[in-house]
Amino acid sequence: MASSPSLAMAITPDGNRLVYAGSANGGGTRLYVRALSDFEVRALPGSDGAYAPFVSPDGRWIGFFAEDQLRIVPIDGGDARIVVETPNARGGAWWGDDRIVYNDREGYAHWWVPVTGGTPTRLHIDPEDDLSNGAVPLGREFQPLPDGERFLVTTPPGRVAAYAPGTGKLEPVMDIPVNVRVASGALVYAFGNDLLAVDFDADAPAVSGDGRLVGSELRRDDDLAQFVVSDQTLIYATGAPYGQRHLALVDLEGNVQRLEFPPARYVDASIDPEGRRLAVTIFE
Repeated sequence: MASSPSLAMAITPDGNRLVYAGSANGGGTRLYVRALSDFEVRALPGSDGAYAPFVSPDGRWIGFFAEDQLRIVPIDGGDARIVVETPNARGGAWWGDDRIVYNDREGYAHWWVPVTGGTPTRLHIDPEDDLSNGAVPLGREFQPLPDGERFLVTTPPGRVAAYAPGTGKLEPVMDIPVNVRVASGALVYAFGNDLLAVDFDADAPAVSGDGRLVGSELRRDDDLAQFVVSDQTLIYATGAPYGQRHLALVDLEGNVQRLEFPPARYVDASIDPEGRRLAVTIFE
């Protein structure tokens, strides 16, 4: 399983079906598919323990991670197939019709592999764009661009860039550290608990104009905003404001007593040796 939150949803390119990692009978997770035109939900076989699903360009296959493996499964039914063993993977995407790019080792190593399996190849970066002495400074998400050869990625020190695995070329797009998805002629991105869209020329690649609000009360798992888009469809999960937490005491038997303080972005709590006073940092 992933050691930290991952994107739990994916949408087919035509915007008609949603794939998501949900609870399985007996615990854990598995993948489910539903058409947006009805409420019937169907489980995908061989997807126990699944997380971070992603869809092939033709919408026929789902890639996902489970039990330290990259797997693919037909969306219309059929057996799942192991593509490659991969420890602690965070995310992946189809690269054209016959390759997959992905990262593992907590998101610090990036690879591509044929969908038929085989030995993975380490992704590289053009020396002219090198920011970290040969390592590929990419985030855990790969968002395919319409040309099928480039992906939007996040890179330090906080920018969004178009990355071409074939050449290693990085082209800056936005200087803001956000979660981004590619729609038709637009980028949709998370800012706090809001979703905004900005005009985007994928060929350039460049954004123009100001961001416009398209959704609010967005849910985040850790720092990862839970939303997906296709050319015509936006789906997002709602939840508590980003970083809002409660203070509570718990004893060694697991009994929890919530303290009467309002929710806030609490971090770094500590208690004095006598157990009577609490020190805590609040981000505001």
